[in-house]
Amino acid sequence: MGDHLEDVHKIFEDETMAISHKTLENCIKPTINPKVLRRLIVEWIIDRRHAFKEVEAESFRNLIRYLDKITAKIA
Repeated sequence: MGDHLEDVHKIFEDETMAISHKTLENCIKPTINPKVLRRLIVEWIIDRRHAFKEVEAESFRNLIRYLDKITAKIA
């Protein structure tokens, strides 16, 4: 990361500036609009001719639970 910051952004790390995963994590704020996500899922089901029961699969529900955790942190 330090090389990237120096090469691309011309930001040089000194002894007082330590970049950590936690610092970068705080800068990244994903934005997931639930209405858009729902529409995209419905479009995907229709486009690929999936059964509507597809959303009852445990693996799909795990995906939605994960996204729900992310959106809860944003709000």
